[in-house]
Amino acid sequence: MPGIERMSGLLFEHPSSREHDASRHLPGHPERPERIEAVDAALAAVNWLDWERRVAPAATRSELEAVHAPALIDRVERLSEGGGGGARCAR
Repeated sequence: MPGIERMSGLLFEHPSSREHDASRHLPGHPERPERIEAVDAALAAVNWLDWERRVAPAATRSELEAVHAPALIDRVERLSEGGGGGARCAR
């Protein structure tokens, strides 16, 4: 794109992201598959800004604990195991 300086970048994505639809429980919530599709279309129109794309690996518990409180991770896992959300961490 003229006038836009591009920086090298790396985009991690995962197909399961398209299954996440917070608007099912919170009408009007922006986290939904259509949002990802819109971002994908916009980035595809500019050749993904020449960024490298990779499939995101599952995070281990220790990786999650490097950035989140253990109690939060436990809460998200309980939510997921009870049928809510879709989070699972690699053991």
